Amino acid sequence: MRGTVIAVTAIFVVLALLLGTLAFFYWNAVLHPRLRTEGVSQAEILASSQANFIADALRSGDGQDRRRRVIAALDELLLLRDAKSGVPYFESIDLQIDYDVVPMPKGSLDLHRGAKAATGFRTEVALYDPETSEILGVAAFRVSDRFFQQLARDVRGELTTIFVSVIAILTVVWAVLLSILAKLQRQRTKLLEQERRYHRLVDNLSTYFVYWRDAEGKLTFVSDAAARVLGLPAEEVIPRMQERMSGADVIDVQGADGVVHHLELSEVRAFDSEGMIREAVLAAPGEADMRLRNLLDDDAIDHVDIHTASWGCFLARAERSGD
Repeated sequence: MRGTVIAVTAIFVVLALLLGTLAFFYWNAVLHPRLRTEGVSQAEILASSQANFIADALRSGDGQDRRRRVIAALDELLLLRDAKSGVPYFESIDLQIDYDVVPMPKGSLDLHRGAKAATGFRTEVALYDPETSEILGVAAFRVSDRFFQQLARDVRGELTTIFVSVIAILTVVWAVLLSILAKLQRQRTKLLEQERRYHRLVDNLSTYFVYWRDAEGKLTFVSDAAARVLGLPAEEVIPRMQERMSGADVIDVQGADGVVHHLELSEVRAFDSEGMIREAVLAAPGEADMRLRNLLDDDAIDHVDIHTASWGCFLARAERSGD
């Protein structure tokens, strides 16, 4: 039983470890990269939607007025926030301008606005002149990844909840299975103990023995006490008994309740008034009635116990009638 419990527990532990390993690799190799890719894609869409706003500022005004308009446009973009969470969409914006297209002193519009140590998604967007389709420059947006981080935490939390639920179900199944195994073991132990007691009782009989017959009347088992009671070698018990019982007589016996019983007679045992056995004989085919009458003709015999071949045990008692 202990080995079975250890084996079952080991199976469930291995199964839990496999599920944990699969969940870990699914998160790190599939789900998290996919969420990050989706986050980068959304960042590129968001940044591209603001490119024309910066391009318009680059095309408006001259000299310092143009610079002020560009700075104001960048600062305005940095103020854009999510309505529900209040988180800014952009952490920083960097500009690199093509001064061959934009008539400004070199470096005057190469600006950085926002946080210096930004950690969001970096995406670069080309700034086109809507009239000439020339590239005015490149804007490098650092889009906030707080939305991605929050989504990743939510998905990871749901995955963890599912994993914990599965482990809980496995634990319950493991406990129920161990309970069933323990119950079966107790029943098996009880049956083995009953079987040992039965065999000890049967093997220690001094004047009785037990035998079994199948539906066709063939002997299938005879207890060890048969050889001692019958005075036969153990290997001859079943053949000799089968030979004697194959044609056992059948008699009708009326019980105290008035019901007639059909008995297949194999042995009659005569007892005196003190309850001591005086004689026991096997009835050959056709001899049952004669054997019974002869025993009851003896005044020393008080009653006769009838044993049947079909059941191999005491079934009825025959006594003299009052006549």
